[in-house]
This record gives sequence, structure tokens and C-alpha cells, in this order.
Amino acid sequence: MMTSAVLSKIEENQSFAATENSSFTNEILNGGVEIIAQIFDEWSELCEKGGCNEASLRPEWFLAFVKSFKLKASIIVVRRGEKLKAVLPLVLKRESFFGLPVLKLAAIANNHTLHFDLIHDGDESEKAEIIAQIWQAIKTVKGFDLLEIRLAYKNGWLNDLLEIAKSERYLIQKLDASNSPFVTLPQSIDKEQLIESYFKGLTQNRRKLLNRNLRNLNNAGNVEFTLTRGYSEELMANYFALEESGWKGREKSFVGSEQHEVEFYQEFARLTAKNNALFIHELKCDGELVAMYLSIQYGKRTIGWKMSYNEKYNNFSPGNLIFKEVLSRCMRDGSTELDMTPPPTYFKSLWASGEHESADFYIFNKSLRGKFLKLWLVELVGRIRELENVSPDEKNKIKLVAAKIIKRIKKR
Repeated sequence: MMTSAVLSKIEENQSFAATENSSFTNEILNGGVEIIAQIFDEWSELCEKGGCNEASLRPEWFLAFVKSFKLKASIIVVRRGEKLKAVLPLVLKRESFFGLPVLKLAAIANNHTLHFDLIHDGDESEKAEIIAQIWQAIKTVKGFDLLEIRLAYKNGWLNDLLEIAKSERYLIQKLDASNSPFVTLPQSIDKEQLIESYFKGLTQNRRKLLNRNLRNLNNAGNVEFTLTRGYSEELMANYFALEESGWKGREKSFVGSEQHEVEFYQEFARLTAKNNALFIHELKCDGELVAMYLSIQYGKRTIGWKMSYNEKYNNFSPGNLIFKEVLSRCMRDGSTELDMTPPPTYFKSLWASGEHESADFYIFNKSLRGKFLKLWLVELVGRIRELENVSPDEKNKIKLVAAKIIKRIKKR
């Protein structure tokens, strides 16, 4: 249900941006890296003031993203007077929507995105006004078939955006997305005692397994854990090579398989290191690289960015060994949480305290095409996903489903 605050705001004035007594305004900045540079410092301050101070919501992420993937962005900004209050980084693009060509207004995101959300300072008393401004800005964009925001926090402010759209008879959809496992970390003045107590809290079998794997690795050669706080082009290249050497390389899904991906990771790492927020852990045996873990810490929250290992050392569970070092570093530096980012995996479940829920948000145009896309997403695509292999008979079933969808649309 829509909050009473949002409802009352809509009822008072459907065109909130034009309210004479309102000091809130909205604007869409269109362009490349120059528009991010234009508001870079304000954006950083906005993140640091509120609850959005994490790697993939900060301007460094989007600056590297837009530059490397050569995007023309449409960034919605909301101000109260001269003060920046919210940022929603979007892009208008023509692409396939589950097989159908569409003009989509979408979050600036792809399969490298860790989390996405509306960036704001967390002032709940201003939420209704800010969301109304965002919606007014979105409606000024001409001709788009749908708004798509994927991998957003499920219970964030974007829920109210969907409710405003729904109140104006736009079709909406919210689908569960890949959750983000996280580790809650304790706090104490005595850091070394804290770390010792934390790992003593693991099950006896887990402790024995970790100790045995480390002991066996020591028997195989000289074990070395190293931590680099800052940017190194060489270390980033080493990480790309490590990923390529394993299953991701065999599946052609490793970071670095495309040049623009290399540029993005290098640029983002460089920008993050300027804030002293990038940590690169390495595990070596007799000088050979066994595992790497890249993490980013802002404030008391750490994001696990990337992790990979040398499959030659599978029997030693190198991922768990290096992760223990990462957790120890987090506790020494006062981090209260390590977010392991989507998707959930068995490895992450061994350490996780819980999961941050994620969702994909959709708002469809009121047109006949918009109605078709909504039903396409909910009904046809949902049924296709149930089919492991599409045989000729199954294709005929899909055609029948599509015919039913079109028939339902015509009745509306």
C-alpha cells in the first residue's frame, strides 16, 4: 500500500514540481562523464551524509561506468533550494526486452553492478517530496516504453515511486531479484581479542577445517598473505589473469574478456583508491598466486567486490582461507558489515549472517504496447523460464500463450 504521506502529496498537487511554495526542483542532466563531474562533489557528500555510501552508488562508480561503456546518461537530480537531495542515474536506450525491441529508460547498470538504488541522504521527512519530483522528471521523458530498475534494494524508497505510478494508472511490476548475503561483524576496542573471539564462534568442524587447510598449504610451500591498500595496475591485471585461468575463463565470462570491462575495472579501482577505500588481498604459496579478494570500505560498511582463486589449489579451499583474512581486516578497521554482493552461493552461505533482499522494478507506459510488455514479462517470460529446452512442441505452446496474451490485451 502507498504511504499516507505519498498519497496526500499526490492529492494536493499532481504536478509537484510546479508548486509555488515548494523549494524542491528536479532536472534531468543528459550527457557523458561531464555531467557526473558537474555534480561529483555534491553527490559524494550526499552519499556520505546518508545511507547510500557504498561502492556502486557513489559517483566514482558511475563516472567509470559511463566512461568505459560510452553511455549517454540521463541523470535525474532533485534539489531543495541549491542543496542536492537525490540522484537517480538512468539511461535511455533501444534494446531487447526479453526478445522484444523497446525504448527503455533504465538504471545505469549491467551484470557488473553490485547494487542499485535511488541515492539520497536518508531524511524520511523529505521522502514524499523527493519521490514526487523523481516521478515528475521521469514523465517528461518522451516515448519510452518502460522504466526498468534492476537489482535495487527491495524495501528502499523506489517502492514509493511504483506506488505513485500505480495511482496514475500506470502498469507496474516488482519481481524478486538476486539477494546479497552479508556478514555482521562485532565491535570492540581490543581488535585482536575481537578477531580471536569471532573465529572461536565458528563451529568446531569449521575451525578444524580452516586450520587443517592452512596447515596443509604450509606443508606444500611458503604461505604468504599480503594486503595492498590502494591502486595497482599490475595487481588488477593479475586479478584478471587469475579469473581467466579458472572456470570463468572456460565459460568466457571472466572480467577482462572485453576491453571495455578492463577499462571499467581499472578506472573504478583507480578512483576508489583515491578515497583510500580499496583493499586488495593476496594469498601466495612459494610466490605463486593462489587467491585474490578485492574489497571496498566506506564508513563502517565493506563491499566484497571480486574474488578468485587458482584451481590448482582447490584441495586447500583457498577462498575460505583468504576470506578469513578479509574478515580480520574488516574487524581491525571497524567495519560492522561485509556485504558479499549478489548472487547467493554455497560459499557465501557458509559465512553469511543474513541476506539483503533485492528486487527488479518496472513501470510500463499506458499505451497498448505498454500493456503488452507487462503481460509479456509476467506471463510469457515466466512460462518460458520453466522450459529447460525449447522443442518444436514447446514452441507451439509458447505461440498459444502469446495469442492468449494478445487476446487479453484487446479486451482491455
